Amino acid sequence: MILREIYGKSILMPIRYNEASNDPIYLNDVAALIWKKVAASNDLYELKKSICEIYELDEDSTEAYSVEKFITQLIENEIIFY
Repeated sequence: MILREIYGKSILMPIRYNEASNDPIYLNDVAALIWKKVAASNDLYELKKSICEIYELDEDSTEAYSVEKFITQLIENEIIFY
Protein backbone atom coordinates (compact mmCIF):
# COMPACT_ATOMS: atom_id res chain seq x y z
CA MET A 1 0.00 0.00 0.00
CA ILE A 2 1.07 3.55 -0.62
CA LEU A 3 0.00 6.70 1.19
CA ARG A 4 -1.56 9.41 -0.96
CA GLU A 5 -2.75 12.79 0.23
CA ILE A 6 -5.70 13.95 -1.85
CA TYR A 7 -7.61 17.15 -1.08
CA GLY A 8 -6.15 17.19 2.44
CA LYS A 9 -7.18 13.58 3.16
CA SER A 10 -4.69 10.78 3.80
CA ILE A 11 -5.56 7.60 1.94
CA LEU A 12 -3.74 4.26 1.80
CA MET A 13 -4.05 2.94 -1.73
CA PRO A 14 -3.34 -0.68 -2.60
CA ILE A 15 -0.73 -1.04 -5.33
CA ARG A 16 -1.34 -4.75 -5.84
CA TYR A 17 -3.72 -7.44 -4.62
CA ASN A 18 -3.23 -8.21 -0.94
CA GLU A 19 -4.91 -10.15 1.86
CA ALA A 20 -5.65 -7.15 4.07
CA SER A 21 -7.73 -4.96 1.79
CA ASN A 22 -7.98 -3.96 -1.82
CA ASP A 23 -10.06 -0.91 -1.00
CA PRO A 24 -8.64 2.50 -0.15
CA ILE A 25 -8.20 3.06 3.59
CA TYR A 26 -8.84 6.54 4.89
CA LEU A 27 -6.52 7.59 7.72
CA ASN A 28 -6.88 10.30 10.33
CA ASP A 29 -3.90 12.55 11.08
CA VAL A 30 -2.44 10.30 13.79
CA ALA A 31 -2.75 7.16 11.65
CA ALA A 32 -1.13 8.95 8.70
CA LEU A 33 1.77 10.04 10.92
CA ILE A 34 2.18 6.47 12.16
CA TRP A 35 2.30 5.26 8.55
CA LYS A 36 4.95 7.85 7.69
CA LYS A 37 7.07 6.93 10.72
CA VAL A 38 7.00 3.14 10.16
CA ALA A 39 10.01 3.15 7.84
CA ALA A 40 12.16 5.09 10.31
CA SER A 41 11.37 2.83 13.29
CA ASN A 42 12.97 -0.48 14.13
CA ASP A 43 10.17 -1.90 16.24
CA LEU A 44 6.72 -1.37 17.71
CA TYR A 45 8.01 0.17 20.94
CA GLU A 46 10.21 2.72 19.15
CA LEU A 47 7.32 3.71 16.87
CA LYS A 48 4.90 4.10 19.78
CA LYS A 49 7.49 6.13 21.73
CA SER A 50 8.02 8.44 18.75
CA ILE A 51 4.28 9.10 18.37
CA CYS A 52 3.91 9.66 22.13
CA GLU A 53 6.72 12.23 22.07
CA ILE A 54 5.20 14.12 19.13
CA TYR A 55 1.76 14.31 20.77
CA GLU A 56 3.18 14.68 24.30
CA LEU A 57 1.42 11.55 25.56
CA ASP A 58 2.28 9.61 28.69
CA GLU A 59 3.33 6.16 27.45
CA ASP A 60 0.95 4.55 29.97
CA SER A 61 -2.08 6.61 28.92
CA THR A 62 -5.21 5.40 27.18
CA GLU A 63 -4.26 7.38 24.10
CA ALA A 64 -0.84 5.71 23.93
CA TYR A 65 -2.54 2.33 24.29
CA SER A 66 -4.77 3.21 21.32
CA VAL A 67 -1.70 4.08 19.25
CA GLU A 68 -0.11 0.74 20.18
CA LYS A 69 -3.34 -1.13 19.39
CA PHE A 70 -3.55 0.50 15.94
CA ILE A 71 0.05 -0.41 15.15
CA THR A 72 -0.60 -3.97 16.33
CA GLN A 73 -3.63 -4.19 14.03
CA LEU A 74 -1.50 -3.03 11.08
CA ILE A 75 1.02 -5.77 11.88
CA GLU A 76 -1.62 -8.47 12.40
CA ASN A 77 -3.28 -7.59 9.08
CA GLU A 78 0.12 -7.65 7.38
CA ILE A 79 -0.12 -4.05 6.27
CA ILE A 80 3.21 -3.28 7.93
CA PHE A 81 5.97 -5.70 8.90
CA TYR A 82 8.42 -5.78 11.79
